[in-house]
Amino acid sequence: MQKKAIAVNMMILLTLALIVFIIVGFLIARSSSTYTKSTSCESNNGKCVKATECNGKNSFLPGCKEDEVCCINEGE
Repeated sequence: MQKKAIAVNMMILLTLALIVFIIVGFLIARSSSTYTKSTSCESNNGKCVKATECNGKNSFLPGCKEDEVCCINEGE
């Protein structure tokens, strides 16, 4: 009888641990998504253009296509 009680307790603990891991994983994924949005080209007043069309400062912020750069006009 005691082994059965230990097994049930272990299953309850494992279930609770799984729920905690899922919640922590969700929070980490959500915060990394927010970080990516705050460091994108558009959120830093940049514009994705071809490198030859940029009159401002070229930046390597994410969010632009492969053949484009993030152009930040410092006067704006």
